[in-house]
Amino acid sequence: MNTRLWRGLAAPLRGLADGAEAVADRLRPRTPDPVPPRRVIVWTMDRLGDAVRAGGAFRMIKKGLPAARLTLVAAGRSAALFAADLAVDEVIAVADPFRPWDHWRALRRARRAEWDLGLLLELDRDWARLGQTLFRCLGVRSWAGVDFGAYRPAAGRFLPWPDSRTWQSQAAELAQAIGGVDDGLGPRLHVRDGERTAAAALLEASAGRGPYIAVHPGGDDSLAPRRWPLRHFARLLALLGRRKDYRIVLTGSPAERGLAAEANALASGAAADLSGRLDLRQLMAVLERCALFVSSDTGPLHIAHALGTPSVAVFGPSSPERVGAPGTCLPVRGGLPCSPCCWDKNLRDCARPARCECLLAVEPEQVLKAVETQLARGRP
Repeated sequence: MNTRLWRGLAAPLRGLADGAEAVADRLRPRTPDPVPPRRVIVWTMDRLGDAVRAGGAFRMIKKGLPAARLTLVAAGRSAALFAADLAVDEVIAVADPFRPWDHWRALRRARRAEWDLGLLLELDRDWARLGQTLFRCLGVRSWAGVDFGAYRPAAGRFLPWPDSRTWQSQAAELAQAIGGVDDGLGPRLHVRDGERTAAAALLEASAGRGPYIAVHPGGDDSLAPRRWPLRHFARLLALLGRRKDYRIVLTGSPAERGLAAEANALASGAAADLSGRLDLRQLMAVLERCALFVSSDTGPLHIAHALGTPSVAVFGPSSPERVGAPGTCLPVRGGLPCSPCCWDKNLRDCARPARCECLLAVEPEQVLKAVETQLARGRP
């Protein structure tokens, strides 16, 4: 279908869907909530970093509702993140969230149980609406989610869109809305013993004996150009390669393999390149063993924090405070007065939107200094 036509029809179709949902909600019979709840279902199709930051909600739910069984329905990568989470009893993976039949398979599997409570951990309006549809099909008695201004069913508890708050704090509020108890620990990820052993062997075979510094030159530029320039990463790799006390490893997804290889070539092969060779669970195990992680504002930055690994991150259009840069992260900024602008209208007025000046302004020597600061501090 023509993209412009689809966009023109999207709003009316959402309005019709809201009306149909309102009618169905009024006609649906109400049953009293069991005390205490026996089954809780959580839905998230969100980006990798957002999923990590919201992950503390699972532990909060388990603390507040210890007798309840918690099931997570998540997109493939997010599902892998929490495969070993001690608070999650079951993970239903939606292999590709853009394939309708994968959602259908998840729905069929989830329909085997009755659900007392639900949690929509979503910052995207359309994914949240799809999650609401799933919850209605499953007959979830009550749930919580972010208020996107659309129809609010009687079964839901909707909290305001996060303005100045971080997604991590908003996810905590949502968990508390269904009975979760905040433990103040923040995001945590868990690596299995076998994964640790395999990561140790892989790192030693690829880079020699540690300690290790992981550098991640890739990143998601879909919301704004947040990736530090490749030539700057290459210069940083060359500078880090001069150190004899640490081994440098490159990480990245299969789609970022070419980017990592180019940066390493410009740095005369200063790093052991693991990009494209690790699935998400393997990446987690590798990052857990590293003394430091260096990247732009990207999902693996939050993974490193949730594993207890200190980090250095370059920020440009995005705000370390707004995205909830972890306490173990030392952010490096260019200092331009217009930065950050990622959530403001003036991003479109940037002189070089393809590669923002605020990222260009961060020199490799600045990042190297931050790296030395973090290495001197050590792991918390």
